[in-house]
Amino acid sequence: MMNRLSKRPFKSLDDQIKVLETRGLTITDPDSTKELLLNNNYYNVINGYKDPFLKKDTLGQVVKPEVFITNALFDELFSVYIMDSKLRSILLEYLLLIEVKLKSIVAYEFAKYHSEPYAYLDIHSYRDDKKSFNLVLNNLNSLSRRLKNGSSSWNGLDYIKHYVKQYDHVPIWVLINSMTFGEVQHFFDSLEDKVKQSIAKDFSLHFKKRWSSTQKIDITELKATIQAANFFRNKCAHDERLYTFKVKSRLKLSLFNKFFISNPIFSNTDNNKTDLFTMISMMALLLTPEHFEQMISSIKLTFSDLERALVNVKLEAILNLMGFPNNWESSLQIQS
Repeated sequence: MMNRLSKRPFKSLDDQIKVLETRGLTITDPDSTKELLLNNNYYNVINGYKDPFLKKDTLGQVVKPEVFITNALFDELFSVYIMDSKLRSILLEYLLLIEVKLKSIVAYEFAKYHSEPYAYLDIHSYRDDKKSFNLVLNNLNSLSRRLKNGSSSWNGLDYIKHYVKQYDHVPIWVLINSMTFGEVQHFFDSLEDKVKQSIAKDFSLHFKKRWSSTQKIDITELKATIQAANFFRNKCAHDERLYTFKVKSRLKLSLFNKFFISNPIFSNTDNNKTDLFTMISMMALLLTPEHFEQMISSIKLTFSDLERALVNVKLEAILNLMGFPNNWESSLQIQS
């Protein structure tokens, strides 16, 4: 343990500045830089956002030991850090809108098929195939914990305690408000196909009406979007690096090609990881055009701010790391 720690000894702010300058990073205001590193964590800022500013070999691999490109500025590296923070806030705002909508529709459709009290705690309300057995059990355990914790007299939720006291029953449309996005995702995955179909139909009808589209959202497409949204929501909510994040599980992106006039991300028939631009594209299916356009406008403004701050790296290089194609705005046009 001590040997491992000795390889990463504590460095003062002055030492941190020296390390960066030794590697070729230009620091125009040491005092301001030290304050930024102290308040934002050296590891988070430098290790998280140095890659676009590091020298690469002819194969595009980072040169070892790491050195920064000529004239690279700490200020422009920090501007990428700021951009990522802004993107997290923007994305989270609209993912929360999706979360509210998802919870409402899922609860409504489940209750429509299973109206008896505490039906969500009954294993017969879910898929009955062997493949889904563990998924269903985990979902039931999760719901039981939510109900128990929410109704606790010590630290429970007032609205859940009210239903327990007043009606001796907490409906799914009440309990679901206390559930995390991930728990709602697993709840959805556990549902019978007929319930999932109704949920997908609700989203599909809304999408067709608001976007004037003829394309239908199927269960597979909805499930994939919910899964990706959960991963990105967690990144945003936990203040983790977003701009280079990709969902590890691979997705058949061509499923979504039908929704867009010309989105190169979805024309690929291979299974690929979901990056930031892919997630933003998929969000169009679950947002109103008004909310989607507001989100894109905020993202564009964030990119404009970054472009003004960059000196030695082009904006396109940063966008490429996030999966944004050339003419990315036109790629988001929905097929009517």
